[in-house]
Amino acid sequence: LGYVFEYVLGPILLPILQMAWDWYMKIMYFLYGTLYYEILKFILSVIDYLEKAFGIFIGLEPVTYYPNGVGGGAVVHGSLLEVLFNMDSIRNAFWIITFSGVCIAVLLSIYGVAKSAFDLDFENKKPVSHVLSQLMKSVVGAFLIPFMALCMIQISTTVLTTLDSAVSLGNNGERSTLGSTLFVLSSVNAAWDPKLNLAQTRMETTDEGFGLKYVDHTNENFELLGAPRDKFYVNDAFDNYKNTLKVALYFNFGGFDFTYWIIGIALIIIMLMCLFTFIRRLFEILLLYMISPYFVAMMPLDDGEKFKQWFGLFMGKLVTGYGSVVVMK
Repeated sequence: LGYVFEYVLGPILLPILQMAWDWYMKIMYFLYGTLYYEILKFILSVIDYLEKAFGIFIGLEPVTYYPNGVGGGAVVHGSLLEVLFNMDSIRNAFWIITFSGVCIAVLLSIYGVAKSAFDLDFENKKPVSHVLSQLMKSVVGAFLIPFMALCMIQISTTVLTTLDSAVSLGNNGERSTLGSTLFVLSSVNAAWDPKLNLAQTRMETTDEGFGLKYVDHTNENFELLGAPRDKFYVNDAFDNYKNTLKVALYFNFGGFDFTYWIIGIALIIIMLMCLFTFIRRLFEILLLYMISPYFVAMMPLDDGEKFKQWFGLFMGKLVTGYGSVVVMK
């Protein structure tokens, strides 16, 4: 019996049992992989929602504001900063602060004129004409700040949008998301057709000459964004990672690299941190905008030094996030 099993039945039964075992394992991988893929899909969906919020708060995604509800009234459309700057409450508060800033500038000019008239230090003395010219600059500047701020916001948004397009658009103008990108990367060995995977497995005879074994080889003709991953990469209306049936048509759930769970969770944490930074940035820009007339009002005394510091800080807050956008994309 030992001779029969080793030399007669063995070479026949072992390959059959090996193939049966492999098919059983593939079925189990597919069933368990379906559950694992649903978890991966949820993580990728969260990443895409956070990317959407990321774009809104940084100024990449336009928003629409209906002051009197969706049914009527004027509509404000643009980046979130532009919409906030055009809100009636913000504009009314700004003009009140501007009026108070002009009053402060007048009082400081009176003080500067009096100080110039009674100052005996002729070397550091400021002429009355110089104080009055600074007063005119501060008054004009206080009323020009809203237009200047909106202009800088639009320029910043344009530069940011151009930068985002440069690092996230494909050769044919297609646009992917972080979730779809991670899906494609996790599916490099999940296609049903082995020819479309990065790693190919071939069945070869064992060194002893009995039975067969699987040997992995690298597919030299592999294309990451070739079919069937190309449509999933650009989130086609039907072929996208959220459509589980379409994914099952092209990919074996058991073949996905589920270590992308860890990558996805890490990316979610990073994006949440960035979101908190961008929300704080919005409040800081609004605060700097609201108090800008007080910096302009200091011109009669310091020749615009405080205003220059405000301008540098305001521009610095506007361009905050450029690096985050590049790194994310």
